[in-house]
Amino acid sequence: RWAEPCELRRAGLLARRVEEVRGPIWGKLGSPKSRAPYLSSEKIVHSLVAAPTGAGKGVGVVIPTLLTYPGSTVVLDVKGENYEKTAGRRHELGDRVFKFAPYAKDRRSHRYNPFDEVAAAPERRRFSEALRLANSLVEAKGKGTESWVDGAREIFAATAVVAHERGTPTIAAVYDLLTEAGAPGQLLEGLAESTQSGEARSVFNRFAGQPEKVLGSYMSVLFDGGLRLWADPDVRDATAATDFWITDFRSDPASVFLCVSQKDLGVLSPLIRLMFQQMFTLLQETDRTEADRFDVLFLLDEFASLGKMQEMGRAITTVRSSGAHLMLIVQSLANLREVYGADGAANFLGNCELQ
Repeated sequence: RWAEPCELRRAGLLARRVEEVRGPIWGKLGSPKSRAPYLSSEKIVHSLVAAPTGAGKGVGVVIPTLLTYPGSTVVLDVKGENYEKTAGRRHELGDRVFKFAPYAKDRRSHRYNPFDEVAAAPERRRFSEALRLANSLVEAKGKGTESWVDGAREIFAATAVVAHERGTPTIAAVYDLLTEAGAPGQLLEGLAESTQSGEARSVFNRFAGQPEKVLGSYMSVLFDGGLRLWADPDVRDATAATDFWITDFRSDPASVFLCVSQKDLGVLSPLIRLMFQQMFTLLQETDRTEADRFDVLFLLDEFASLGKMQEMGRAITTVRSSGAHLMLIVQSLANLREVYGADGAANFLGNCELQ
C-alpha cells in the first residue's frame, strides 16, 4: 500500500517549506501551488523515478530539485530546458555552472577530457587505467559482438598508451592512430615497434598475428562500440581539454549540465555514458576530506537510453560514503530490464531506497 502522510513524516521524508529542503524533491502532497509539504530527504542516497514521456518528470521532479538542491549537481539535460530554467538559480545558490554541449548551435561548450585519468596515472598503472577507460567507452552492440568486445577494449587501451607516449593524451589521438593508412595488422605491428610499454606491445603483437578477417572483426566492434564518435570535429573539440574537475565539487559546489537533444542522444551516448561512469567512480575512489562539505547529485534522465553502464552498476553498491547520489529517471522498469537484464535492473532497484 501507499504510505500515509504521518508515516512519511516519521520516516523523515517530508519538508514543510522549501527552506527545509535538504535533498532531492520527488513530489508534493498537494497541488503545485499549494502549501502542502514536499516529498524530500537528504537521507536517501539513491532514488529511481519511472514515468512515461509527458508524465511531468521534468517539471515535477528534476526542475524543483535543481532549484533547491544544496549541493553540487551533474545533470543529463536532454531537452536543454533544465539549463535554461535553473542555471541562474544554481549560480545564485553559489554554484559554478558549466554547460557541456558538443552540438550547441552557438558552438559554445565547456570541455571534458576523459583521458585525463590515464595521463595522470603512474607509468606502471597507465595500461590498466586505459583499459578501464575502454571498459566504460566500448559497448558490445548487437548479437555476436560480446565475444569480441574484450579484445577491442585491449586494442584501445594499448593504443591509448601510445597516444600518451607521443604527447597527445586524448581519445581523438587514439582514433587517429587506429585510422592511419595501411592494413590493420601492419598498423598494429608499427605501434608495437614504437611503444615503450611491454603491456601495450604484447597486445599489439597478439592481435597483429590474427587473420585479417578476425582482426577486422575486433576493429569493427571497437569503432562501432564507441570510438567512431571521435571522427566528429565537435566531439574532438569538446574532449580536447578539461574545464571542470568532479573531485572539486565536494569542496567547491558546481553544476554541470550535459545538454544533448533527444535526436542526438543515440549518437553521443558513448561519450555521455563514459562521462557519467568516470565521474561517479572518481568520487567513489577519492577520499573525502574535511573540506568536502557538499554532496554531488547525479540526475540521469533517459537513463536506459544511454546503454549499459557496467561501472555504474558496480559502483552504486559501494559509493554511499563518497557523497555521490544518484537519481535515475526511466520511462518504465521494463525499459531498465531491457538494457541491464533482470539481474542488472534488480541491482539498481535494490540500491535505490526510494522508487
